[in-house]
Amino acid sequence: MRCAFCDIVAIQNRWNEHSPEYVVNEIEHCVKEYGAREVAFVDDNFMLHKEWVVRICELIVQRRLNIALDVFSGTAIWTLSPAIIDLLVEAGLYRVMLPIESGNPETLRFIKKPVDLDKAVERIEYCNRKGLHTHANLIIGFPYETKEDIQRTFDWAWNSGLDAVNFYVAEPFEGARMFPIYRDNGWLTYKNGYKHSWRTAHFTREELTSMALHATREYLRHRLRFYFKPNSIRRYLLPKFSSTRKAQYAAKVAAYAVFNGVQLSHDVGSISLLHKARSWLGWSRPEVPKNGASHEAVRRPLDRESLVLVGSEKDTRGSL
Repeated sequence: MRCAFCDIVAIQNRWNEHSPEYVVNEIEHCVKEYGAREVAFVDDNFMLHKEWVVRICELIVQRRLNIALDVFSGTAIWTLSPAIIDLLVEAGLYRVMLPIESGNPETLRFIKKPVDLDKAVERIEYCNRKGLHTHANLIIGFPYETKEDIQRTFDWAWNSGLDAVNFYVAEPFEGARMFPIYRDNGWLTYKNGYKHSWRTAHFTREELTSMALHATREYLRHRLRFYFKPNSIRRYLLPKFSSTRKAQYAAKVAAYAVFNGVQLSHDVGSISLLHKARSWLGWSRPEVPKNGASHEAVRRPLDRESLVLVGSEKDTRGSL
C-alpha cells in the first residue's frame, strides 16, 4: 500500500533495518561520547515493525539514556495503541507527528490512507493527556477536491484536539499514482523542460497555497486560546511542560503563533507586542475563500516571507 501522492517507491521500494541493539548502541555512543541529548528518527515507516520499535524503546529505558526522542517523518496513527504510546513516552518521545493527511473521508479513500478519523481523535486525546505535543500533516488540493471537500478537512482539524496542524498542498510528483491525472488533464505547466506549476479541477496552485498557509496560522492561534481556558491548563497544558525539552518546544510553538513566525528584532516595543497579542486572540476558524479569492488579499502580508515555512509547499527547513 502507498498513498496516491507518494513518490518514494521511485527512489526506494524496500525497507531496511539494523537490529534494535545496533541502533541503541549507536545512540548510547552519541550520548556518552558527544553529549547528545536528543535523537531524531528520520524514517518514512518508523512503525512498520512494531516489535522493532518496542525493543528499541525498552533498551533505551533499560540503559537509562535519558534522552529526548522525535520521529520527524511521522507515526502512522493506526499503529498507535495506549501501550505503545506509554512506552514511547517512557523512552523520551516528546512530540508525535501524525500523517493523517485529510479530514475528509472521501479524500482518504482516494489517496488510500487507512485512517479512521473518529479513532484518530481518541488517540490524539490520549497523547495530549500523556503530555505529548500532538501535530498532524493535512493536505488540501487533491485533483478533484471542491471547496466543500477542503472545508471538511479544516473543520475536522478544528475539532481534533491537535496542538498544531501543518496544512500542505498536494503536489503531483512524477512516479506518484495521481500524477497521470494532472498530466492527462493538461493541468501541468512546464518551463525549460521542468514542471513549473500546476492546478486542479477547481483551484490554482497559488490559491491552494494561500489557503494552506492561512489555515496553519489560524489553527495555532485557536489551540493557544484553548489552552488558556481554566479547565485546560491542568488537564492538557501542564503535562506538556513536564520536561525541559517539552517546555522548550512549547515555547517555540507559542512564539510562532503569537508573533506570526517573525523573529523578534531589538526594536520591537511593548506597544507592538500588545498589538500582535490582541490580533491573534480575535482570529476565527479558517474557511475556504469565496469566489477563489486569496486569503492574502484580505489578511495583511507576512512581515518576512522568508520565514513563512509551515503549511505551504515552500521550503520547510525553518519550520517548527
